[in-house]
Amino acid sequence: SAEVQDRSAHLQEQGLGAFRRGDLDAADDLFRRALDLTPSSPSIYNNIGVTFARRLDIAEAACWLEKAFSLAPLDPTVGGNLGVIRWLQGRFEESYRLLEASIVRGYSSAGACYAMGIMSLQKGRPANAIKHLSRVRHGDYKYRDLFQSVALENLNKLDAAMKCYRRFRKQNPVPWFLATYAMK
Repeated sequence: SAEVQDRSAHLQEQGLGAFRRGDLDAADDLFRRALDLTPSSPSIYNNIGVTFARRLDIAEAACWLEKAFSLAPLDPTVGGNLGVIRWLQGRFEESYRLLEASIVRGYSSAGACYAMGIMSLQKGRPANAIKHLSRVRHGDYKYRDLFQSVALENLNKLDAAMKCYRRFRKQNPVPWFLATYAMK
């Protein structure tokens, strides 16, 4: 009924608010209460999966996102979130397919762009790697500039590669004692 749908939507909004505040237990509780009302909603399964991902419980996140994907295989957010989880699980081919399809449908997240950048580099597609890594802000991922410098070097854009590499080294300096040890 419309009343049940409205209550579920309200619980989901409250759950998203709790998630944004970092109160993952409250978010999980609110999402599960919404799920009791509307058990066929892929967005609720997705939100519970993302909550588990934020807790770094990748296996549990995968279970919830798989359920969401089974209900909505063309939803770019669901597919994209599952694609990022597959990347974290080391299931790179599946991750690449999911993320590629989701990005075409409009999905975008820093994690997805970072993962696609690295996987594109691994597949020997440096231009694609640069396209995706360029969408990630400097500093969001520690090795973003390092991977981008490698991709630029592969395209023979040596000045730009060196600039990225220097930015990486500036943000991630090697401690003096490690640098001297490495030179022995």
